[in-house]
Amino acid sequence: MRDPRHPIVAVTAILLLAAPGPAVPRLAARQQAEPVWISIGPDGGAVTALAEAPGKPQILYAVVAQGGIWRSESGGRQWALAGRGLAAYPITALVVDSRDDEVLYAAARGMGVLKSVDGGSSWAAANQGLASGAGFQALAADPYHPGRLYAGTGDGVYESLDGAATWHPANAGLAGDQVYDFAFTRAAVFAGFDRGVARSVNGGVSWQRARLGLGDAAHALAVDPSRPAVLYGASTGAVWKSADGGGTWSRAISFADPVTLLATDAGGAVYVATPATLFRSTDGAASFRALPPAPFVPVPGTRLAATSAPGTLLAATSAGLFRTLNGGISWQPLDRGLRGLAVVSLAVDPRDASAVYAGVTTGLLAGRHRDAAWSPRFAGLGLIQPVEAPFLLAIDPAGSGTIYRSLLFSLSRSFDDGRRWHDLRLPNSCLVVSALALDPSSPRTVYVGGDNGDVGCQERDLAFKSTDGGITWTALGIDAVNGLYVDPSSPETVYALADRLMESADGGMTWSSAGAGLPQVIDSLAIDPQSSSTLYAATRTGLFKSTDGGGSWLPAGAGLPPGAVSTVAVSPRERGTVYAGIRGVGVFRSTDGAASWSALNAGLPRRNFTGLVVIAPSDPSILYAATAGNSIYELQLR
Repeated sequence: MRDPRHPIVAVTAILLLAAPGPAVPRLAARQQAEPVWISIGPDGGAVTALAEAPGKPQILYAVVAQGGIWRSESGGRQWALAGRGLAAYPITALVVDSRDDEVLYAAARGMGVLKSVDGGSSWAAANQGLASGAGFQALAADPYHPGRLYAGTGDGVYESLDGAATWHPANAGLAGDQVYDFAFTRAAVFAGFDRGVARSVNGGVSWQRARLGLGDAAHALAVDPSRPAVLYGASTGAVWKSADGGGTWSRAISFADPVTLLATDAGGAVYVATPATLFRSTDGAASFRALPPAPFVPVPGTRLAATSAPGTLLAATSAGLFRTLNGGISWQPLDRGLRGLAVVSLAVDPRDASAVYAGVTTGLLAGRHRDAAWSPRFAGLGLIQPVEAPFLLAIDPAGSGTIYRSLLFSLSRSFDDGRRWHDLRLPNSCLVVSALALDPSSPRTVYVGGDNGDVGCQERDLAFKSTDGGITWTALGIDAVNGLYVDPSSPETVYALADRLMESADGGMTWSSAGAGLPQVIDSLAIDPQSSSTLYAATRTGLFKSTDGGGSWLPAGAGLPPGAVSTVAVSPRERGTVYAGIRGVGVFRSTDGAASWSALNAGLPRRNFTGLVVIAPSDPSILYAATAGNSIYELQLR
């Protein structure tokens, strides 16, 4: 079965008007201008690293998973893309040079150190002298010695005194140990490592080790800014404290669950987190109180960064960037303009070409993007499924407000444009939903299919049909499917992407093969709304076309880049206009029924393009494209 987590995308374009030359009529110049994709949001994204420019708290940098690096010059109130050069790297730490806020350093897990001298626009390896294959977990700049960098690796500590041009071991007593974190005071540098905490008072020339307990590793360190002699360390299930500048350590408190986060704020409050709860101490870690639920789950990788104001912290999380002004009592999103979401499904309201529904890794968002208004649509869904859940969306083309949405093992329905949802019980509780379709003539007729998600599950029914909006279901006699398509001109004709293309002429009750000439693996199918005998299939070996209702197929990718085509879509109004989306390559258009193709990629972040294209039903000149880390793009063709 095709991976159901394969994201679904949409594309949009605007027409740029070229300035007319003296001998070129204005109308001709407008016609020749190339349409350009523009980013429309939503804001947000999984922030994997966050850094503040030393001495310039208004300048922040954030690394978004698969979405590049973003810069704010307003303390996080507004963001702009600085560069996409980090999109392909698993970044674990980010540092801004204390002498130049355009000079950045990033640690990539398992890869080493990267450096940018142009504010994140471009990056180059900065690994000379570092042990190859070292397990990079930490990167830090000594705030009291400008130009001095430390890297925490699987072979201890490495130091650079020349802006990461060269590195040398600073491992006396730490060689062979995994280093997880650093902390600094004016008097010393501290390293959290496999066997506790190490302190150096001579810039890493030598280290004095202090054990936290029998075999306890220090995964995180923090200094009390109001009392620099007080330090804290976090091990798997406890918080440790030193009141003498790191000379000796004692257990401050134990937790039943693993400690995933440790931080202090400017007033000396201490923050820790377990996988489900954030805690705060205002008495030097003698006691901790659970904070109200935050809009993020403090899983490993969540980071808190203190500012100069007591009780004010920034949280870099898998759900986005947040700020608290009251010590974690409440949090506000701080991601305006930071468009780094991974979009896994996309649908457009059939009545309004600007009304878009986006399934992202934090749930379902809806909004009329031209008003810059996106809102969550979670009501009635309970807890959102893990980020791996493949969201599929199906909207009633008649505009009744009925929407169906799938999560990994479930299906939900809304009658009011997604404001309230009701779970629909599927007959097969093991079913991983990877196919969802509506009868265009009746939104209460819905098809759903997939495969068993548990190898121990022996359920034989893998595809179902309901004619009453999902209240009752009838099993369809077909094996595992990863796509279902209903002919808009003849709703009794249904196509299924199984181990080959299958066709039903009686609403899914019986099936026959319809894939003569097609490769076995098909990723997407499109039916021409103006000629239902014309079909297009996107496959791992290219695009194919049938003009006899799927009876026979021929290649139709002349002019497309060789290889897999992810999705195909047909204009509902413009005869012969077809769009093909290719993951990581771009969007292509044909106006002659796939006989020839031209690229439509200006402005589109092609590396992050997921390959899936959506046409606005009420205005086919508008396309949407989803990305795996740069939210949604729009293309207006006129």
